[in-house]
This record gives sequence, structure tokens and C-alpha cells, in this order.
Amino acid sequence: MHYQRLTKAGSLEQPLATGPDEERFWAKVDKSAGPDACWPWLAGLKPDGYANVWWNGRTQNAHRIAYQLAIGLIPPGLVIDHVLTRGCVLHHCVNPAHLEPVPPAVNNARQRHKSHAARVADGKKGAAIRWGKRLSAD
Repeated sequence: MHYQRLTKAGSLEQPLATGPDEERFWAKVDKSAGPDACWPWLAGLKPDGYANVWWNGRTQNAHRIAYQLAIGLIPPGLVIDHVLTRGCVLHHCVNPAHLEPVPPAVNNARQRHKSHAARVADGKKGAAIRWGKRLSAD
């Protein structure tokens, strides 16, 4: 077992899956673009492009968990929305600075504008922006 771990991971340290939940969560986030940029989720994505994570015994939206870890509980009756005015067009962004609690009606009203902004930002229709990839014009 130890030999296999050493050859696979290059280290005998315990895999991250056995570490504290919060540490495991943030290890799956790309923060390399800085504090103001989108922080893409690097693990599981749902077909709609939103990030998901196994948390407290069930699959949950990663952006909701990021908000709760960084800011606190989500107020009752509100949902977590990606804030377009802060440049966030990635469904799988988990930067807490790009998230805010809003009523469901506000979130739904913003969806149309976000979908259009994502297509314009990407330059093409389709799912490329959801996956954090830009398609070249060639």
C-alpha cells in the first residue's frame, strides 16, 4: 500500500481526501488569478456547469458551501447568486467575493442577463464558458 501511494502520488503523506473538510474543499479551487478574479472549481461539475461537492453526507452546490465557509450562513429564504457586476460569468466560480444572497425572484431575473453576458464574453454560443474554457475563433 505504501509503495503504491509513493509511486502514484510521489509522497507517503495521507491523501487529501482524509484531511479536514474545509481544507479538502479549498484544495479543489483555483485561486491563482488573484482575489478579484473568478475562482473556478476544479472537481465535479453538473451538466449545467455548476460545481458540486460531497458535503455533510450529500451532494451540494460548491458555491453555496464556499459562501458558508467564507462568510457564514445563508439567510433563510435567500439563494446564492453569482454577481455579474463583479465580472463573474462562470457557473463554477466559488470566489466568495462574487457571491451574494438574494431572493429567488432576483436570481431568476438575473439569469437572462448572465446567459447573454456569458455568450458575449466567450464570443460563441454554447457551453464553452461554463467549463471555463475559451474557444479560439479559428
